[in-house]
Amino acid sequence: NNILTSTIPLTIYYLSQLTNLQLSYNKFSSTIPYTLGYCSNLILFSFNNNKLTGQIPVEMSQLINLKEFNIGNNKILEFLGNNSLELYTTHLLFLFGLNKLI
Repeated sequence: NNILTSTIPLTIYYLSQLTNLQLSYNKFSSTIPYTLGYCSNLILFSFNNNKLTGQIPVEMSQLINLKEFNIGNNKILEFLGNNSLELYTTHLLFLFGLNKLI
């Protein structure tokens, strides 16, 4: 709730010990960077109520510790391929409301 306006940097993978990334209710207007898939300790990703666009990178399927993925109320257009979805469904809470998933 800080009205931050920027993009999520590609260099986010430098935060190798990152476990929780909560930046909801801001104005981030980029795509989700593929490098986020290299943050192997990530448990919570919450970017709901921003202006994220594009698709969810397939690299996100590498986040085996991820428990909650909240991107509700953004402009995400496409989900991961079916094979990657199978990796997620046993251990992850998805929150996708108010997007334009195809």
